[in-house]
Amino acid sequence: MAYLMYPDIHGEKIAFASEDDLWVMKLGESKPTRLTSGFGAITKIKFSPKGDLIAFTRLQISGNSAAEVYVIPTEGGNVKRVTFFGSPTTTVVGWTPEGKLLVSSDFQTPFAAWRDLFEVDPNGGEPKRLNLGPVTAIAYGEKAFVIGRNNYDLTYWKRYKGGTRGVFWIDRGYKGEFVKFLELDGNLNSPMWVDGRFYFVSDHEGIGNLYSVDIEGKDLRKHTDMKDFYVRNANTDGKRIVFQSGGEIYLYQEGKALKLDINVPISGKQKQEFFDEGKSFNTFSPFSSDQIAVINRGRAYLLSWDSAPIPIGDISGNSRYKIVSSDGESILLVRYDDVIEVYDKDGEKKAELKPKVGMITGAKISKSRIVLSNKRGDLYLLSDGMKLIDHSDYGEITDFTINQNGWITYSKQEDLETFSIWTIIDDKKFRVTNATGRDFCPTFSNDGKYLFFLSVRHFDPVMDEMVFAYDFPAATKPFVAVMKKGVPSPFLSMEGDGELNLKGL
Repeated sequence: MAYLMYPDIHGEKIAFASEDDLWVMKLGESKPTRLTSGFGAITKIKFSPKGDLIAFTRLQISGNSAAEVYVIPTEGGNVKRVTFFGSPTTTVVGWTPEGKLLVSSDFQTPFAAWRDLFEVDPNGGEPKRLNLGPVTAIAYGEKAFVIGRNNYDLTYWKRYKGGTRGVFWIDRGYKGEFVKFLELDGNLNSPMWVDGRFYFVSDHEGIGNLYSVDIEGKDLRKHTDMKDFYVRNANTDGKRIVFQSGGEIYLYQEGKALKLDINVPISGKQKQEFFDEGKSFNTFSPFSSDQIAVINRGRAYLLSWDSAPIPIGDISGNSRYKIVSSDGESILLVRYDDVIEVYDKDGEKKAELKPKVGMITGAKISKSRIVLSNKRGDLYLLSDGMKLIDHSDYGEITDFTINQNGWITYSKQEDLETFSIWTIIDDKKFRVTNATGRDFCPTFSNDGKYLFFLSVRHFDPVMDEMVFAYDFPAATKPFVAVMKKGVPSPFLSMEGDGELNLKGL
């Protein structure tokens, strides 16, 4: 069964969205025509005043999720992009009587919540920013013009009555003078003019329904009595109203709301598998200078620039992997059943281990030594046997590395706020930093002389330019610790007669 949304009406035609596509149908018929396919998520559908064009908002369902406004001929044809704002907040508001599009967007504003109304010519040209403030809905009447602020779908926050609820402002006589319109104890949206009366949707009585008042905001009448689902996304052609409720489309005319019989031949694409490869990588580990081991959707591969991916491990689909680690010679894989598999660079299995440590959350390999962490905050060394090397009472120890010498370094949470760096060298444990800040991402240099890590400890307050308060931007900085006696600090150099001089890293 199709779920129908964002209806609009013009004459004998209605347009709506289903399966993220745009559909058009004549009243009295039951089978609509699909105008778009796989174009992205279609929302906010609006017929042009002449009915020859349909404007809609297209939201990309992958990538940067930008939204833009497009138009398409009502009879079908080429889709034309009319905005180039590059913002996910861009959306269609409506049309002017002269056939210009009205679009709401945060384009060239400092904040995403700061949205202006733009007039856009569907035939091309620069958008014109209107001096009306953050308008989210409009309604042109014969004797008055209504704009709405914060007019979002009422189901987004049902029965909300706070300071950012939807409100209307009216300009009677088109004088450019707006005054607050309607004082109801609820949220308002979908302003419309029909036969001289002002129609809108409100949930001040608990459920979103269709109401109307006269031009003075008096003579309140209730026109629908929905009890299970809200009236949503109502639109009009000046004579009749269409709206969505519970995934169905209703036509309101002559004082009655009639559910339309619409038989959408859906393809079920919402149930089809969709993968964004860039978002499907669970984890990765460098294998060599030009190879990397990755896990994609539970399967492991060895990738390189000049050859096809090499599958590693079970590729039948019966096993799924969650962790990969490599030391340049071997590839370690951890399955979701917490079994460890070790492979060589050709994909041949070298070992299979079943450590009884519970749910494994991290794993690193270096030659014959494997370091594991689990959900209980334990850190284990798996070599000739299993050894518990540390434990945190405050969280998992997943931020650790092991170098070619078998040295281990890790970030350990010491209380609710602080993380410190520890090392294990030749089976001896050493504290590198005190538990006074947040130290993380430790790693040894290739020669083992230095230990690099990041730390949130650079507190240099600056005055905020927008708010009267001090802030601490860029508090995270890289740090280095010398690991061997006699090794000079990389911040110092010997010059002249042996005098120490400071040098930038």
